[in-house]
Amino acid sequence: MSLLQKYTNILVDAPALALLHSRNYKKFLPIVLAKYNVYLTRLCIMEFLSLLNYYKYNYDYRAIFKYFNKFYKVKQLDDEIIHRAAVIYSDLMKRNIFPSIIDVIHAAISIEENMILLTTDTQRYEVFLKYGIVYSHVDDIISLIKAEASRA
Repeated sequence: MSLLQKYTNILVDAPALALLHSRNYKKFLPIVLAKYNVYLTRLCIMEFLSLLNYYKYNYDYRAIFKYFNKFYKVKQLDDEIIHRAAVIYSDLMKRNIFPSIIDVIHAAISIEENMILLTTDTQRYEVFLKYGIVYSHVDDIISLIKAEASRA
């Protein structure tokens, strides 16, 4: 049984979100959204919008927020998550490791809420393994969906 078969709740980071909405992956998105409870953070959406700005895409940010709020669960930051993130970040700073604050918050959410974190860059989350994070690459979920479809 793969990690993705053990979890029903998934937290998606911005690069994974961008990939899931790309031309090659978009056809799998409805299946992912139907099979899992897929969460985003407002910080993830901000990073996603930053990518759109960087690549000079024209977009209506209100429409994007409306879309994400309709199809995804947007995870709010509560006191426990902020505290967990602070503890993790301070521990990493003591070891002279300074990850992105957004990655720290996503790790804290994933750990606190028992979610698997979906990403395109698993290396950026390796530093959080000692705290109990569970993560997977977007391609793993797509492979699982393809395998299930071929058995059906």
